[in-house]
Amino acid sequence: MKKQFVDLFDQEKYGFNFFAVIALFLAGIIGMILSIVRYKIIYPDFPSIFGIKYIGTTVLTNLVFAFVFIWLCHIIKKDIFLPFATGLVQVILGTLYRITGLYGGQFLDFEAMLIDFFWISFLAGGLILFFRIMGFKPVAFLFGYITGGVFIQLFAHVIFSTPFSMFWKILLFEIVDALIAGSLFYFGMAFHFKEHGIQIEREGVIVSPAASPIAPEGLPGTLPAEFIAAGKFRKVAVRPLTGRGRYRGQGSMHADEQGIKLFGRHVFSLGARWGIAIAIFFGFLIFTMAMTGGQAYFAPGLIPLYFLMEYGILKRENIFIPYSAFKGYAADPKGNLIAVSFEGSSWCTPAVLRTENWREMLRALREKVPQLDKNPGIAAD
Repeated sequence: MKKQFVDLFDQEKYGFNFFAVIALFLAGIIGMILSIVRYKIIYPDFPSIFGIKYIGTTVLTNLVFAFVFIWLCHIIKKDIFLPFATGLVQVILGTLYRITGLYGGQFLDFEAMLIDFFWISFLAGGLILFFRIMGFKPVAFLFGYITGGVFIQLFAHVIFSTPFSMFWKILLFEIVDALIAGSLFYFGMAFHFKEHGIQIEREGVIVSPAASPIAPEGLPGTLPAEFIAAGKFRKVAVRPLTGRGRYRGQGSMHADEQGIKLFGRHVFSLGARWGIAIAIFFGFLIFTMAMTGGQAYFAPGLIPLYFLMEYGILKRENIFIPYSAFKGYAADPKGNLIAVSFEGSSWCTPAVLRTENWREMLRALREKVPQLDKNPGIAAD
């Protein structure tokens, strides 16, 4: 039996899929551009309605939609509940948008509520249906989006009695939008799985990666720590190891008979960093525009966002690295640095610790895995 669509979002196994959030957000922005083009073609004699408020509102609501939809996919455990949950949440969001003035219309707009509910419900239902039929493939996401788009346009056609000549033009743009959005959504998810080393079978069943050599801290059977090297993790490279340290700030390395334990915080995955940075950027932009009525705006630049994501917003993760998982280690006496490289999460390795106890750690590693010493000429005495 095929796995469920929501199994693609098992956060305990695969982590939060920020790449899918980014893909949905970009799909929404492209949809905004297509809606502007569609309006110009269908209503060439009417003045443009796409001002700075429309663009700002669209950016904000698409960002919220992307996060909320993926968040619901992560927390809902049964496919059958996803269309109803997403539809209900979209109704709540749409109502809040009308209350705050982001959307026009009355507070309780029944037709708008129906459109909000069925729009996202049809989309979720289409994705679930074709994933169950075809598996995790690009064509499944394309058909899922197209099906959702066609059904919602048919539904809107019945409610608003749109003329057929106009309906077909709208439907054509909806299909183009669905093709772009479906492609982006699939490749965003696929890139997340690739970054986490997760294999995807052709049938669409997600297969957990081979047992990771990195086990959780506190694994039963590990011996008590023989000593602790405490200090500060650094974003530097220790040659001849490649790559800069992923861990940041205060932390420690614990050595025992079976391996090394790392205690500290490291950077988020690339997708997570982009997602958080985009949310902060547009959050500040929209908030300041709303507070000043569009007269002024503020958004943090790339440099402050870079330092924030590199040193401010970090993920705490304590992991155990058995010696069998080590790829290499190196020391830098001038900087009091000890660096370890290992198999497992690409956002944990290498780890570079500045500590006064680097010699003890180097001696422990040489005792357990002498063949992995990348600079054996450095004295540890």
